[in-house]
Amino acid sequence: MNYRLLPLLLLLIFPPAWSATLTAEGYGPTNSDARRNALGALSESLKVEVKSYTASAKNDQGLIYAKQVKESSSELPLLATQFSYIDLGKEQHCTVTMDKAEALTQYQRQIDKRAQEITALEQQQRQQQNDARYHTLQQLYEKLDQIDDYITVALLLGEPRLPKLPTTLQQTANALRTLESHAPTVAIAAGHLTRDLPAGRYFIEPALAYGSRQATPLGRLLQSRLEAELTTTRKRQQADYILQGQYEPLKQTISVTYRAVDQKGVNRATRQSLLAASAYKDIPYQPDDIAYDQLLQDGMIEANTFQAAISTNYGKEALAFREGEIYHILVKLNRPGYFYIVGHIRNQLSYLLEINPIGPNEPNENRFIVSVDASQVNRWIDIAPRGYRITPPLGTEDLQLIASTERPQLPPYNPERQPDYYFHLKAKDAKQAVQKTRGSVPEFILQQQQKKQPVAAPTDEDTLTFVTHKP
Repeated sequence: MNYRLLPLLLLLIFPPAWSATLTAEGYGPTNSDARRNALGALSESLKVEVKSYTASAKNDQGLIYAKQVKESSSELPLLATQFSYIDLGKEQHCTVTMDKAEALTQYQRQIDKRAQEITALEQQQRQQQNDARYHTLQQLYEKLDQIDDYITVALLLGEPRLPKLPTTLQQTANALRTLESHAPTVAIAAGHLTRDLPAGRYFIEPALAYGSRQATPLGRLLQSRLEAELTTTRKRQQADYILQGQYEPLKQTISVTYRAVDQKGVNRATRQSLLAASAYKDIPYQPDDIAYDQLLQDGMIEANTFQAAISTNYGKEALAFREGEIYHILVKLNRPGYFYIVGHIRNQLSYLLEINPIGPNEPNENRFIVSVDASQVNRWIDIAPRGYRITPPLGTEDLQLIASTERPQLPPYNPERQPDYYFHLKAKDAKQAVQKTRGSVPEFILQQQQKKQPVAAPTDEDTLTFVTHKP
């Protein structure tokens, strides 16, 4: 803004006989409504209208800055105002007056105050780095935006003393963008990723590395930082949007992409940020074992007409649970049959998931095998109405659902519950345990896999992966 030209323009707009007092009127059903409308009219009389645009731009790294359009009227602070009211019966009348000389004094006071704050913040940000500097730059941008508003009104009222500021709004905006283009911390990236997202409640998933279903420490940290920026809910079905993220390690940086998807599955917004190496230093971001993921997924028995699915009350993708949290496991079959579930806590143990309480004379396998009758077909079955509580050992865990139209044979396991409450599989590691679940099912399954011959009793598998961690 060229402040030197404004006094001349004002002389053309307002003649010398312009009143020393400005007056405006407003009406409304209550005094507060009438007061608000009167202030709006006064603002209009000052010809104050703010329209700010942040243009859409794409930088060299391919980052897209979403377009912001903010149009507001009557939002500038109006100082030195006095009000009087008249009750008209069906509505209220308010008259607001502003003494120009007194108002100019108060605006000058606000301008001087913010100029001092801007100078202090500019000096402060020059001595800071990363998150601290980013936070200070945001405050600096806000103060510069405010002082611009006060100067605008003050120039309309008279000839204020204009301060010499150490920086400008545009320079500060450029400094913020520079930090965001290669975010030196995850917190800065989170601020960039959440900017101008649609208003509403969000269910935020941990970001997953491309090709993996494991929520790594970096993915969970991104989730935590995003939750601090948005209004969130822990119940997926209550969210207006699901924020789904993926990241891809590149040379000396990590590209992070998040998408805001509504409950109908429509992508409403996409945001991308690049993490500088300093942002993920000492934070594990590579999935534990890609080969194991491929074994778990690629080796699954292909379903024909018989299908089984496993999920949770939090959905199936990008799951991360805190120690002590309770979640529910849901299973669905499209035909009557049987199923059991094997859990694999990576690099630690594999176990049969205990589902049913049994009596003293029942066979031990009844703890693990569930029968699904015709009335339960194509319905999600909550296999444990009280849910499962997350307890140590913590880490990345996979649940492998094995379903069949005939009662299955369980893989080799220790029939005694261990001190950790699990019934351990007899396997040296999770990879062997996955293979044993497939090697210990009935003979018709082996025929289906090895000889590719039709079988009378189809079988299907499904898996889900989640991470457990300390609160």
